[in-house]
Amino acid sequence: MLRLHLILRGWLLSMACSIGLGLMTVIQQWSGLPLSFGGVDIYITIYLLLLICLW
Repeated sequence: MLRLHLILRGWLLSMACSIGLGLMTVIQQWSGLPLSFGGVDIYITIYLLLLICLW
């Protein structure tokens, strides 16, 4: 039963982090940031939710 509680808490923490980081990405407008390389503009998106997936 204790193991189930730990898994549930970890899942809830991951969900809370996902929502918070998703909101930060939208509010801070971290999508489509232009970078110039040799006169060519490359647009990147900082996607913090990827950190949770790679954890």
